[in-house]
This record gives sequence, structure tokens and C-alpha cells, in this order.
Amino acid sequence: MEPHEWQSSPGVLGQNQIIIDVVHVYGSWNAGMVWVYAHLVECSTPSADCTGPWCQELLVDADRLLDAAAR
Repeated sequence: MEPHEWQSSPGVLGQNQIIIDVVHVYGSWNAGMVWVYAHLVECSTPSADCTGPWCQELLVDADRLLDAAAR
């Protein structure tokens, strides 16, 4: 996802491009956005110390998420 397609909290735009593995999606009061529980791509490396069910909670552009899911 490009920086303008996600936020770490409402109004705080992403600062870099990220690749996420979505765990769960739920609604948001922000028009066109949804909350996502996810892992970063780095979590899948052998040296990763990520044992939780998810490691990131992000506000994501809903249309972009749908486009990515359709691929």
C-alpha cells in the first residue's frame, strides 16, 4: 500500500509503502476507510519475533483494499 492509502490512526497518513497480510477487516466511521488487523510482510521472515494474531492495526482505503483482494 502506498503512503496515501493507509493511516496509523485517523488523520495520521502513512509515511512509507507497506505490504500487509490482512487478518481481519472491520468498519470505520471515516468515509471510504476500513480498519484492518494485519501483519507486515516482515513478519513472515524466519527471524521475525511476531507471535501475536496480528501486529498492526491500520486505517486503510477501502477501494484499494478491494482492488488488492481481487487480484
